[in-house]
Amino acid sequence: MKKRTAIILTVVVLVILFISSSMTYQQQTIVPLLQHYLPDQPFTGLLSHIEIHYENEIVSLKTWGYYPFVEFLLRKLAHLTVFAALSIGIYYMILDYTNTPWLTFFTAWMTTTGLAAFDEYHQFLTGGRTPAVQDVMIDSTGAFVACLLCFIISILIKRRKERKTT
Repeated sequence: MKKRTAIILTVVVLVILFISSSMTYQQQTIVPLLQHYLPDQPFTGLLSHIEIHYENEIVSLKTWGYYPFVEFLLRKLAHLTVFAALSIGIYYMILDYTNTPWLTFFTAWMTTTGLAAFDEYHQFLTGGRTPAVQDVMIDSTGAFVACLLCFIISILIKRRKERKTT
């Protein structure tokens, strides 16, 4: 990934995070959209087997109902993917400076985890939002997986370049 693309990706994700963290739950709920586009409640049978322990409560189809539960799953998936994308941008922004994939991996992962913590703090400052340590853990997991993939790709590219020069 080119450095310019990495910078653009990072800035775009940070702007999206700032805007979404500034909104209350009521401003960003997608339950009405889910009700409109999923009137038949697809995958109910599959979803009924999922039970998640989150913030000292059990989140499931049975305890929350179909649409809030699907929204919950989509929100957590969004946490995972948005912070994965952020970590990819950060990884490739700093790779040229370290030129050491393992150091880049660790730095990008920890930087992204720190930004996740700041994002939760920003949510704390926003009315109608509840920050959660579990969200930072989800964010950090997404960042870890993405950085690990970037690390593996960087190693493979480095080895390929070394083989071409010998």
